[in-house]
Amino acid sequence: MAMSQLSLYNTTSNTWTYVTTLGIPPSSRASFSAVLTSDGRIIIFGGFDGTNHGDLWILNTSISKGTFQWSKGNISNPIEDLALAGHTATLVDNYMLVSFGQFGNLSYSSKIFMLDVSQKDSYKWVNEFAAKTTTTTPNTIATNTPTTNFLVGAIVGSIVSFIFVSAIFYFLMKRLNLVILFS
Repeated sequence: MAMSQLSLYNTTSNTWTYVTTLGIPPSSRASFSAVLTSDGRIIIFGGFDGTNHGDLWILNTSISKGTFQWSKGNISNPIEDLALAGHTATLVDNYMLVSFGQFGNLSYSSKIFMLDVSQKDSYKWVNEFAAKTTTTTPNTIATNTPTTNFLVGAIVGSIVSFIFVSAIFYFLMKRLNLVILFS
């Protein structure tokens, strides 16, 4: 099936529907990778349709309800001969990590490539991971909730019980050894 018509599965109603996409879709292919960003973009990289691809395609799913739009992703610093199939990808913060796979010359990649996907219109291969920074205030570091208090009590109680039972077992075994020695 062409990528201009997509099958969607609704897990709530257990039904399939078909959505016709807008824009020019990528060629039909297999062995590509895809990640979903927090803003509703599905980013597809590479794949195989008789030849390996190193292109990037974006499916915007957040235009309006039920409307999906394809666009070709613009990589500002493309890596020469990076055409992969059978690879894997995952999204961490604003980085798509592309791992392993097979090149068009049938050799295998042992590298991990990082694509910055923070910009909607321009993507860039990077060598460093800059994690999102979060700030916390002293009031939000630890809270005393009934669940937290219960867990702390259960852990401490388990440790104390283990030590107590171990001590009793030790003294019983020691006494048993003494009785056997004197018999």
